[in-house]
Amino acid sequence: MANHGVGRVLRLALALAAGLSSAPLAQADSAIVDGTYEQACRAGYARQEIFAGENAIYVEKNFADGGCKNLSLEIRSYGRVVYSGALEFPRGASAIDFSFLKVTLVPAQEWVADLYRKRNLCGVSNWRVGEETEITGRSCDFFGLGRFAQVPEAGEPRFGIYAQEANGTLYLGQLHPERDGKTPERRPRNFDPYPYLPRPVPVAAKP
Repeated sequence: MANHGVGRVLRLALALAAGLSSAPLAQADSAIVDGTYEQACRAGYARQEIFAGENAIYVEKNFADGGCKNLSLEIRSYGRVVYSGALEFPRGASAIDFSFLKVTLVPAQEWVADLYRKRNLCGVSNWRVGEETEITGRSCDFFGLGRFAQVPEAGEPRFGIYAQEANGTLYLGQLHPERDGKTPERRPRNFDPYPYLPRPVPVAAKP
């Protein structure tokens, strides 16, 4: 898992969220509860985290509208997580270490797929709507401006922080250039102010 937002594609969602002075009170040193967690839409961009045991998927969703109604593309980062215990700082945080397995890009609109085919984005010419195309380790000019971004290689790590409230609200770390999670020393030290909320599990229809 993790650019997402195309320019934001390679930001890793594995570092945790919400202010220092009011760090979430959760059961320290416990794994994130399996499930799907979503951030609120912000200016046509939304993020999602999916956890299942040691497996995790980080999804960045880009929309053609500011209200996040018309999905244009998704970038999905698949990986494995290891929980490394409680941290002294920030208060309430535990360590989570993420290792990329693969990164994929999924055009959700025909015009997006057509644009990517014309650009030969990431060296790929057969983009299709709704189909995942693996871009792990590739160098991609996402905006067509001659500015190439390096997609993470398989096995590449990210070092993050997290906390989870009793109601399931999930906080990950706030990333910035000095605290981008690429090494243990650059693990985030603050929580992202935008939490991930657990997505309700659909109730099965009665026969």
